[in-house]
Amino acid sequence: MVKRRKFVIGLGALVAGSGAALGTGAYTSASLERDSNIDVVNDASGVLALVSDTDSDVIRETSGGQLAIDFTAGGNAGGVNVDSRYQVGQFSHFPPGEVDALQDETFGGWGDPYDDAAFFVQNNDTVPHDVTLTYTVEGTISGSQIYFQLQDADDDASNDVTDEILIPNVAGRDNTALVTLDPGEKVGVSFQVDTGDGDPGFGAGTDGSTSEDLSGRLTISSN
Repeated sequence: MVKRRKFVIGLGALVAGSGAALGTGAYTSASLERDSNIDVVNDASGVLALVSDTDSDVIRETSGGQLAIDFTAGGNAGGVNVDSRYQVGQFSHFPPGEVDALQDETFGGWGDPYDDAAFFVQNNDTVPHDVTLTYTVEGTISGSQIYFQLQDADDDASNDVTDEILIPNVAGRDNTALVTLDPGEKVGVSFQVDTGDGDPGFGAGTDGSTSEDLSGRLTISSN
């Protein structure tokens, strides 16, 4: 069975400021009765849960109970500024190619996505699951970059990173990350948006433009 959670990441334009599958069989008719418990719950309580305890207004729960990443202040702002960087949650190391990440400036030192994340993905099932996170840009991206860093309990103990997402896909990274979660286990996810702040940055993240729209969809699925 594949379980999915999707939430829209409302980065906005830069501003100058599945259930069980239905198959075919040999039966012409059949009748079976089973008890069913399929309550519809918010993201924080689902079998594949999305949980955030950050104080950032960027991560919020919508009125429908869905976790959202929103840089538009609920529609009151146009999006992220050009020539800037935004980090939510801690990193355990620099993003690829980064030489002066916001970690020291914002948190006063290095931390761990597992301990202080933008949000967590937790397996509330009774069996292990392979969980895949994929970010798809639905707008336009040219010079800016988006980076996600994931860390589970095992890698937290070894101060390592479980997986990463980097868009555009450079430095051996792509738009998909994979982690295996045991029952009750979670993975912390932190991220940074770099629209080019004049520093070396990582890769092409020095050429952000107001013609870009970094909004997209983060799809989280489990098998």
